[in-house]
Amino acid sequence: MWVEDFIRIGKKIKMIHEIKYKAETWFTGRNGLFKSSGISIRTTCEGHLHLVPLTSKGELAHCDIVIDKSILPELLQKLADHENCI
Repeated sequence: MWVEDFIRIGKKIKMIHEIKYKAETWFTGRNGLFKSSGISIRTTCEGHLHLVPLTSKGELAHCDIVIDKSILPELLQKLADHENCI
């Protein structure tokens, strides 16, 4: 979601971080595959994380994954398990 969208629907953004990838990757959007240069991590006051892909131009893509912060320990463990498989 765009910052304006968060404000419009009454969500307050607590923190924003961006991570740039070392190599170009892809994400799937409504209209197909797109190049991605990184990911934006946004935290809301409601206790959710929003993961938003960055386009190849460094702009926010029009999609996000919403994660409840209560599952972060389990999510991080599962991600660590996948890292060991690569």
